Amino acid sequence: HYKVPHAEENALSEMAKAGKRRFQFVVCVSSDGGPPCLSCLQFLREFSGEELEKVTVVGVGVDAEDRIQALCRYSLADLVGPDSFGPNNLGVDPEEF
Repeated sequence: HYKVPHAEENALSEMAKAGKRRFQFVVCVSSDGGPPCLSCLQFLREFSGEELEKVTVVGVGVDAEDRIQALCRYSLADLVGPDSFGPNNLGVDPEEF
């Protein structure tokens, strides 16, 4: 199974390379304005620590001419749920890796 990294994963990887470990907002642009895919949500979750309700995910839907057609706002907590797998399940502080 070969997976090409998505924009969300690339953005967080670059953030980590720059020494940053926390984020508050993620904006995803697509044709429908929906939330990130499940793989990207898991990646976001692993970087988020335990304050999931403080992370806002915005989905922006654009048409072929880049005009905004949809705008959706979510908290990461709402998207991944209360029993999501994260750093605390491994005893890891995301600030330290």
